[in-house]
Amino acid sequence: PESSATMEAENRKRSEESEDEWKVKKKKAKKISLSVLPTCTAIKLGTIQDLILWGLDLSTNNPRPCGVVLENRSALAKVFVVVVEGLDAPMYAMHSESVPVLGKFDKAHPLRMPGSKSFVYGCWPTLLHVPRPEKTTKPAAPSAAPLCRSRLLLTAAEMAEHLYPAETEYARLLLPATSPHAHEAPIYAIDCEMCLTDSGPALARISVLRESGDTLLDTLVLPDQPIRDYKTEYSGITAEMLAGVTTRLADVQRQLQELLPSNAILVGHSLENDLRVLKMVHDRVIDTAVLFAHRREDGGVAFKSSLRHLAQQLLQRTIQDAADGHNSLEDARACLDLVSRRMLEGAAFGIKDTNELSIFSQSDKGKKKACLLDRPHSFRDHLQHGVHCIPCVSDAEAAAAAQSNSARDSELLFVHLHGLEDLSADASSETIQPALSRINAQLQAMLVSQPQNTLVVVLGCRSIGPAADLRRAKGRSGGAWTAAQEAALNEAVTRAREGLAFVQCV
Repeated sequence: PESSATMEAENRKRSEESEDEWKVKKKKAKKISLSVLPTCTAIKLGTIQDLILWGLDLSTNNPRPCGVVLENRSALAKVFVVVVEGLDAPMYAMHSESVPVLGKFDKAHPLRMPGSKSFVYGCWPTLLHVPRPEKTTKPAAPSAAPLCRSRLLLTAAEMAEHLYPAETEYARLLLPATSPHAHEAPIYAIDCEMCLTDSGPALARISVLRESGDTLLDTLVLPDQPIRDYKTEYSGITAEMLAGVTTRLADVQRQLQELLPSNAILVGHSLENDLRVLKMVHDRVIDTAVLFAHRREDGGVAFKSSLRHLAQQLLQRTIQDAADGHNSLEDARACLDLVSRRMLEGAAFGIKDTNELSIFSQSDKGKKKACLLDRPHSFRDHLQHGVHCIPCVSDAEAAAAAQSNSARDSELLFVHLHGLEDLSADASSETIQPALSRINAQLQAMLVSQPQNTLVVVLGCRSIGPAADLRRAKGRSGGAWTAAQEAALNEAVTRAREGLAFVQCV
């Protein structure tokens, strides 16, 4: 017990300082510590989430992290989380000397990503979403049963709502389908690039893919009227590309009539725009902008995501990233793969689990300052939750931003590093070691700028791209998927679910 004299001296000192200053000093006087129990052979990603939320006293259900002990939690000043895409156990085991900063952690713990035998969830998006509190009403989960293509078609009312061209505007290039059985109809993905003329947008390129992914048509088109703006940053079309082109809109219309059967199902993103520049009416349409629209819980107007966002979030694929504009073949293939996955995996694919919330909804409620550093496309689900989002196009920018005042003053900081994710599986040591050295320097610079009593979490995860590619191939196989191919898919998923976790208090 403290003596009365000591307590009086302490009270006098306390009266001379503000309440906030006193709390800060009391907090610094303690030292937090963290240990992982020997029984915890592999840390689950959910355990990392529990550790973050419980450490900052943000967990609604207050689950203590399983297998991890955090002492003096009340003294915790900050949680700093870094996800290093592409850093897996084999790479670290072989090249650990290139990242000595990670050697300062107590141990490289095996990390287990969520998923199943044939599917794996990406580390970064999963980490940033937490379960909805148990007391909240949980909507029924969508079915994961395969869907017939006919179930994905826009209704007449939906086509009218989204301003699809009607027969009062343009002629029908394809005769109405003679067979009412849409589930037997072939799918064709279409994407058009456009330039601006005096009459508005005009067709400059069209790409059509068969359901197998093969190219049926890919041609440049010279608009009938003079071009006012090539819109190169979006269309990828330049004056040089159209020099010497003689194909006109009428020629494309004739080609479509010859190539497409009357019962064709056309797939595209905001396909009403493509049909309008084609001056074409068609009834059997699957629109990925509508199919994957974000349904608001308050019943408001659904929010349409860009094709780039859908490809990144659902296919783990980067498109429309070139400096010279979009590629219509690339966009058509993304639409085709999105629809194939929805048919294969059912209504659950692409529908965000309504039983999940942004992790920043919890920091916002707990009045904790939060900061998120990544490429801008990952901000969409979190902007409304009070988190300070700093867009970073490179790891160097992210490392610098993590040392900025806004990031340093935050109590919850997430940083996403991408420098290793583009390395091929058979990359040489001469390629891997410099990349790891850059990661090491960036981690070191960020770590030294964190305050005392910071919980540091560094997660390494393998790219899920190979597993995602195999799932896409399975979706396009039309049932001709062999046992060997399924074994290859399962092996790719198993590898992608294995990561690394470095946790420590500084």
